[in-house]
This record gives sequence, structure tokens and C-alpha cells, in this order.
Amino acid sequence: MYVKSIVLSLFVSTLFLACQSNNKEEKSKTQSEKIERTKEVYTENDSVKTLEVIKKVTVLSDYTDLRNEQSNRSKVWKTYEYKDILDVVQIEEYWYGIKDVVKVQYYENEQYHYQDEYRIGWVLKSDVGSSEQLKINPEDLHSIVAADTGSGTEFFEETELVSFIKLEIIDSSEFYSNMNVRNDFITMNTPEVLIDTNQIILPAGDSTVVFKQILNPEYDDGRQEHSYEGYIEILNSYLIQTMYYEGMEYTLVDKSTGESKHSLIEYPHISEDGSKMICLTENPYEMSGELQLMNIEGDSLVAHKYFQFNKWMPRSDLPMFWVDDAFYFRGSVVDAFWNESGHFNSNPQFLRVFVLK
Repeated sequence: MYVKSIVLSLFVSTLFLACQSNNKEEKSKTQSEKIERTKEVYTENDSVKTLEVIKKVTVLSDYTDLRNEQSNRSKVWKTYEYKDILDVVQIEEYWYGIKDVVKVQYYENEQYHYQDEYRIGWVLKSDVGSSEQLKINPEDLHSIVAADTGSGTEFFEETELVSFIKLEIIDSSEFYSNMNVRNDFITMNTPEVLIDTNQIILPAGDSTVVFKQILNPEYDDGRQEHSYEGYIEILNSYLIQTMYYEGMEYTLVDKSTGESKHSLIEYPHISEDGSKMICLTENPYEMSGELQLMNIEGDSLVAHKYFQFNKWMPRSDLPMFWVDDAFYFRGSVVDAFWNESGHFNSNPQFLRVFVLK
């Protein structure tokens, strides 16, 4: 009986040691597998990071999830918001494969860690599209970040803005049926103005005004490239455009005195009755639209007003014109002024602004 007990004890001890050995082997094997998976994380990260972007898309829904598989039941890696721009690297029937950085869990030194890694996730095609599908909200037309009525009074409330101007979104037929791009107030028929590659010479009374070209170096803050834009008889002024390294302005030069009377933010548009002038331009540095409004009295500009809009930007390169007290132009919501390829939005909206006072 005693011998049997000893044999049983030895058997249990041997079994225990064998189990411990197996556990160590399993643990070692598991750790090895986790280390291998960690290596895979870095390998996949490098390969995804260098994948070529097929195209960019914009989130058009309120939000959309980036999932680890093509299924609405799969894990959500991150959530995008309206107007976010995404990089597409794969295209399937209902899903886009998106290259992005997500948090990845990995095991190292007997601990779990999280690290930002490049991965391909999936978003529903129905939630995204071209940024050109983004449109100006009518409620945002009068949203401003700055305004000056010319009397030293500044304000930032659209309730005060609408006492001066009123903006509307119109359809293309109304725009084109009214289109009149003539500008009878500005003429280039001024043979007395001398223009060569180095300078522009404007006769002014008994003297001249010279605008010298400063073109070199090309990328320098001192660069000044001038161009003659015509003569405005109603204001007795020449119009000069000056392009700087970063920026541009138009200057009115009095034909009688040679004085630089006004600096304008864009090419001026004079109303049909000759009583008002508007300059409207995009500001790509502050992502805003800017409007300068003045009244014309005699040969002078008075009652200067300035408004800066933060929800839309005009297209100063497209036709702008007056019809009675309304000024017509085209523009896009700030987020879609350029499309995902970096080009101008190919379908800007049609707008007009009424001058109330």
C-alpha cells in the first residue's frame, strides 16, 4: 500500500511538470506569434502608406464610419464628419477603400500597446462624392466675419448687413437672360498712355506718373508687375492693376493731378446709371469672399463700404455685371471653391446682390 502511494505521488509530480512545460511552450509560442503579428503591423503600415491614391472624395452625409471590412456590422476604426476629404485607394461595388491612419493594438514586452498605423478601411459610396456637390446654404449668404460701413463703424452681425445689401441664389436661366458684360465706363482708347516692357507712363496734367516694372527676382516680396486696365471717364481716372508676390490691387490714378486716389480689391464694376461701384473678389488666404461698395458723386468715390463673407467665395474670373440695382456673379461654398483635384469648382452657383443703400 505504501509503495503504491509513492508510485502515485511520482506520477502526479511528473504530470504536473509536463503540464508546466507545455504551458511554457504554449506561452512562448503565443508570444512568438504576437511578435510576428507585431512585425506584420509594421510591414502592412509601410505598404499601405505608399499606395497610390486613385482619387479623393468628400463626405456628403452628416458623418460616415471607416470600417475594417466591407460590412455595416464590422468594426469601426474612426468616424468622419461632413466635408472631410478622403483618399481612395480601392473601389468596390458599394464601398471605397480608404487609406488613413488608425489606432492599431499590438503586443510587446508582455503588454498590449496602441499605435497610429496606416490601414485600408471601408466607407459606403453613398455617403461620399465630389466636393462640387456641396452647395451654398441660403441661410449662410449673409454670414460675415468683418464689415466696415466707411464711417468708422464696424460690425459682425448679419442683421446689420442686410440693411445695406441683400444676397440671393438664382438659377442659371435668370443669370444668362440678364447677362450684360459690357462696361461702357472703362475704355482702352487712350493712345496718350505709353506702355513698354519696363514701365507704364500716364500723362497727368503737366506731368507724368510712371509705374516701373519690378519683375526680378520672380519670387520676392518686392515684386511689382503693373498692367494698364483703361481709363474711367466718369471718375477722370486711369485704372492700374498691380500684382505682387502674394496679392494684388487696383489703383485709380487721377488724370489731372496724378494722385493715386483709391485702392480697390478687384476690377471695378460700375452700375448702369453710373451711381455705384462694386469690387468683388475671393480671398484664398483667409478662405473668404470680399465685397467693396462705393457711391459715385461727381468724379469721386464716397460712402465706402466693405464686407467679408466666410461661407462662400465669388469667382472673379467669371462674368460679373449690373442690372439696375442688382449685381450678378457666380460663386461656390468655401469648402468647394476648389475640387479634390485642386482645380476650380466646375459648377459654381449663380448669385446676385441687391444694393439697398
